[in-house]
Amino acid sequence: MRRLLIVIALPILAAILTSVCASADPVPGAIWTTDTEGTVNRNIYYAKCDVYLNGGPPNKNAPGLPDGLYYYQVTDPAGTELLSTEDISLRTVMVTGGWFEVVVQPCPFNDTANPGGEYKVWATRVDNYDPGNPLSTFGFVPALSKTDNFKVKAGDGNGEEPIGVISGFKYYDLNLNGVLDVLVDLPIEGWLIELYEGSIDPANLVASAYTGAAGDYVFSELAAGTYLVREVMPLGNWLQTGPPDSAADLDPNPDVVLTALDGVYTVELLTNEAITEIVNFGNVCLGYGGGKTLGFWANKNGQRIIHDNWSVISSSGILNCPVLQGLPGTNAMAPYLSEAQIKSFLLSANAVDMRYMLAAQWLAMEFNILIGDVDPDSMVYTGDGFASIGDLVADVCTLGPGWDRETQEWYKDILDDANNNMNFVQPQPCLPIVYPLI
Repeated sequence: MRRLLIVIALPILAAILTSVCASADPVPGAIWTTDTEGTVNRNIYYAKCDVYLNGGPPNKNAPGLPDGLYYYQVTDPAGTELLSTEDISLRTVMVTGGWFEVVVQPCPFNDTANPGGEYKVWATRVDNYDPGNPLSTFGFVPALSKTDNFKVKAGDGNGEEPIGVISGFKYYDLNLNGVLDVLVDLPIEGWLIELYEGSIDPANLVASAYTGAAGDYVFSELAAGTYLVREVMPLGNWLQTGPPDSAADLDPNPDVVLTALDGVYTVELLTNEAITEIVNFGNVCLGYGGGKTLGFWANKNGQRIIHDNWSVISSSGILNCPVLQGLPGTNAMAPYLSEAQIKSFLLSANAVDMRYMLAAQWLAMEFNILIGDVDPDSMVYTGDGFASIGDLVADVCTLGPGWDRETQEWYKDILDDANNNMNFVQPQPCLPIVYPLI
């Protein structure tokens, strides 16, 4: 019985294999959709009858479509539902010299069930149309067809294009408040901003733009829907300062819901009426601030500077700070260090006693400030915010045995980075803005 079933199935299998083998060679050329003016425009349209179909070589140096008479159809993106409503005989176009002789308007067709408003349009030569082929999609054999996907977004009910706009500015946040202050902050040119629909996924990228000389960018002709706007971080030590997270609606306009999370705006345009939503992004870059390392202050060059400035150092009061009290190599009473003790104190510091390592980094920064290499008002990034270097060293000066190790390490890491010129907020944008090659 099994052998008999195999014998019966072989003719069917052979027919399928013959069809597949006959279509093994790919069809050259391409088809694509355009708007009424012949613009591709990201394959997004605002009414079904705004969609036009064209075909030919994908570029001027590539082969065109095989000449002949073609059928076309519109389906859902998966090809499971035929959406074209006219008879197949009315859906034809002639290809001559590799190109469509005329531009085709594939409407009318039914609405797609796809939640993103996505459709697929097909074209195949009439000679290859085979509704009896089990591998075909409503008679269009995939290997012998050309397809293109497009989306139709609802207009204002009359087929008019929506006029929603999302725009904003990229600014250098000099006062670190996460808000654009036009009299203080600086524009940043050449920063990449991306617009997504629904979720941040490469398939949902609607548009991207680089900011202009005024730090400006704009995305226009947006239909009602939910959009996400994010900035793409360039190479370098950049930090985002704005937008701050907000689950509450940031815009009182009832036609828009605006929120922000993890530096990404979510913009819900609730109508196709004229709406302009402003979303700004603030950043700073980190780097040099004049610091010299703990190792520098322990070597002969640093020791010479300490010696030449000893009167300033000894009269500053830093050697009386409680952070030094009771550490190895220090005196029992203030001043806790003499000039001769400083080199050994710095070189012997280790993180077994985190207060000792912190005190060494703190002392190096105090020297940086006292000799005028570091401005105490300079702002540094702390890992979860910003603080002036002057405030940080003042805090550490008062440190006593009651500070826990985690707090000690937090301050130590910040001062270590500052002594190595890694975390100072720069007074100007770090230019040029450079993105890695993709």
